[in-house]
Amino acid sequence: MNFLNPFFLIGSAVLAVPVLIHLVRRERSEIVPFSTLMFLLKIPKRMVRQQMLKNLLLMILRLALIALLVGVFARPYLMQSATPDGATSGSARGSGAAPRAWTARARSSSASR
Repeated sequence: MNFLNPFFLIGSAVLAVPVLIHLVRRERSEIVPFSTLMFLLKIPKRMVRQQMLKNLLLMILRLALIALLVGVFARPYLMQSATPDGATSGSARGSGAAPRAWTARARSSSASR
């Protein structure tokens, strides 16, 4: 796989931003002096674990979205030989064929008219 715009892969460094934000904004518990604790509700550990898992999944989803955008802007393509029988360039019959590029394109409804 090759890329038409390989310099956009430098944008994958942006993947570090959500990780840094996650590490910096981590909730830290503070000990607050309080006269009585009987009126406060106790939070079960299960709820805390669920919230941590939810935050981790959200961060992974954001990283995947950024990685997908970087990959789309880099415009990957595959090289494949153009032979009449559809064989790849590794076969004996298609060794002299010129390579052919395959790219993915998106069409909007306004552009198809």
